[in-house]
Amino acid sequence: MSEDLFVRRLSGLQLKLTAEQLKAVTHDAGPLLVHAGPGSGKTAVITSRCAFLCWERGVRPEQIAVFTFTRKSAAELRERLGRIDPLLTAVHAGTFHSLFLRWMLRAGRENPHLMTAAQRQKLLAQALGAVRMPARKEAVEEFEQHLTLSVAARPSPAARRFEPALLLYARLKEEQGLWDFDDILLAFRRHLATDAGFCAGLSDAVRHLMVDEFQDTNPIEWESLQTLAAARANIAVVGDDDQCIYRFRGAVPDLLQRFRAHFPRAREVVLQHNFRSADPVVALSQRLIAHNRARSAKKTMVSAVGAGPRPTWTAWPDTFAEARHIAEGTARALRRHAGTVAILARTHQQLALVAEALRTAGVACQSADQSTFLYDQPYVAPVVRLLRAASRSVDCGRAYADYLRWTGGRQRASQAQWNAATRDQLAAATRAESTDPLALSGFERLLDVLANLAPPSAVDRILTMYTPYLRRVERSSGVSLETAFCAMDTLLDRVAGAVSLSSWLEELDGLHRAPPASANTAADVRLLTFHGAKGLEFDCVYVIGLQEGWTPHVKALIDGPDGDGAAANLEEERRLLYVAVTRARTELHLSHARRTGHRDTAPSRFAVELGLAGQRAGHRFGGTRPPQREQVAAVTAVAAGPPVAGAPAFHRLFGSGIISSVEDMFANGHKVGIMFNGRDMRYFYWESAVQAGHIVSRPTAEEGSRQ
Repeated sequence: MSEDLFVRRLSGLQLKLTAEQLKAVTHDAGPLLVHAGPGSGKTAVITSRCAFLCWERGVRPEQIAVFTFTRKSAAELRERLGRIDPLLTAVHAGTFHSLFLRWMLRAGRENPHLMTAAQRQKLLAQALGAVRMPARKEAVEEFEQHLTLSVAARPSPAARRFEPALLLYARLKEEQGLWDFDDILLAFRRHLATDAGFCAGLSDAVRHLMVDEFQDTNPIEWESLQTLAAARANIAVVGDDDQCIYRFRGAVPDLLQRFRAHFPRAREVVLQHNFRSADPVVALSQRLIAHNRARSAKKTMVSAVGAGPRPTWTAWPDTFAEARHIAEGTARALRRHAGTVAILARTHQQLALVAEALRTAGVACQSADQSTFLYDQPYVAPVVRLLRAASRSVDCGRAYADYLRWTGGRQRASQAQWNAATRDQLAAATRAESTDPLALSGFERLLDVLANLAPPSAVDRILTMYTPYLRRVERSSGVSLETAFCAMDTLLDRVAGAVSLSSWLEELDGLHRAPPASANTAADVRLLTFHGAKGLEFDCVYVIGLQEGWTPHVKALIDGPDGDGAAANLEEERRLLYVAVTRARTELHLSHARRTGHRDTAPSRFAVELGLAGQRAGHRFGGTRPPQREQVAAVTAVAAGPPVAGAPAFHRLFGSGIISSVEDMFANGHKVGIMFNGRDMRYFYWESAVQAGHIVSRPTAEEGSRQ
């Protein structure tokens, strides 16, 4: 069959290829590197290339292997291959884990018992607990991330801290005869390196390798690919380093350059047409990603869709106002057309108020995170419980147990006290057990105070006890509780406009009676993080929370999971936003909140780069140029000791100031007022601001030069 006949046959199947796509599809043999940006039709290239090899070059389908990043994309690939030609369903299509395991099973090399996700979490927690490390959810997640990086031979700042737990986890797996998914990659690489018969047989059976989303491949997978391709070098990879967003899983942004170095004679094809998004969306995304320097190819994407509405940029007073307006806009969008809507944020926590606003508006939605509902989150529930105890005298025993734990005394609630529902029952249990009544008196006085405060003031009062407790837990466990502090900021934003405690609690009761956001799996509205949106597309996309410290995330401005430094982290944060905005087909709405918690916020530096927001005085982070090193320098000196009125203080956001007032709070905490520039008075929780590195005893030379 000639190439013209091949093209006509594809056209008969409604597959029409551009000139660039056709170059990739009809590449004969040898290494091939395809740079495929968002919406460039990479799946069409992969499936059409499978057809070309079988129809034109006589390759049997079972001699082709296509590696995908997720099981969902593998299933979609097999379905599309079957539509082209039922015989093509014999192509090996799957994730690295599934194909590697399948080949080892068929060769009789391994027959492992794989752990479920729940079993793995349990074993990780068991290993942490056995070496006297905290087994909290946050610690287990951090340990799991360290495991992934260690398997991928990537450096991790937590390596020394987790080494005893890692050794014990490996021993527990061996004793119980269990494998996790990382063991599949390790075993496959070992068999390729040590079993010549296995390696030669597999290389002969699978003669053409293709990799989708190649930029997400980790080093150990890349090593195995090199070994499999050594005999014939028939390897075609399709990827986009502008969308490399999984460094925390071991992916490396320069993998496309590594492929080019390993196969210097590889043919390269750049797919430049975006078949997903309208012109304005593509133009905005190109302006954004152009600020990244570490790119294997300078792709200039061109929309094949045509004109569309211009992306919008909105600044809202606070995060709850942002959430309410987005819920209203989503409802209008659903009435306007029957398309799909996505609301995307950097973290799950940022979606909590949106989920609530959608519930209130009666809009069904899906959420990938079951804890998106704010008041059910483990760090928020105790605060709400205390407010209910103050307003309604319910669940007082559990609230009392929280109070005792937060205030740091030795006394703990007894079982009878814990079970007490009302204040009277709690008092009776205390008298019956002859326990110290002083703690209960303090608790009752607190309930009386809270009952007469507006919700914002009541939450503030609770946080004077709760925040220092969380900081103590953070210091003693060595585990970041950033999620908890973000949740507290979100709660403060939510209660900011509430008039009375009783009316606000009634609103919460109504929300609990409403169906949860994740209940309706047929909903056309999705709540997703930037990571979770990868590979998806929607008619209308809202990208929220574009304020400095959220996008880019505050952690990215200091250091990352592999020690590469802030510069590399910042480029990844920009890639994350690039992924988010390129999910939109037609409508794209971007926004930021001017205030979160008790803090004013600046628009994201990425919004400034795009010309969407002006640069605010005191926030010189590079204008439209990529930030320089000194603009994201780490803090080198931390403020020590209690605050003193009249003393100088330096805040990383607001600059130099003088401490004007110091107010004692519960649990040896301090609320301070700092005057900046002789006229800008701002208030902080001193210990929290110092612990977070916002207030330092002296600026670095770079920070000082900004003032």
